Amino acid sequence: MPNNDDPRYEVRDPAIEAKLRDIGERIHAALQERAEGEPHMGFVLMLFKLDPGNATFYISDCQRADILKALKEYIKKMETDA
Repeated sequence: MPNNDDPRYEVRDPAIEAKLRDIGERIHAALQERAEGEPHMGFVLMLFKLDPGNATFYISDCQRADILKALKEYIKKMETDA
């Protein structure tokens, strides 16, 4: 998780932050319930406003580098399959 003292990672919206943390805790807990031998699954939840100059918010139980790698792979696949 990012350093909470770093202003680049501030949500700046307490209502959205509370919702993200609540949903994130539930997702994380659900992913911990896995069969023996099943690999760990990480998650990232992104919310964004559908307005011009939209703001994007996210929460994850993964390192930022892992999120970026997964997103790049996902985008590449989506563009290829389009």
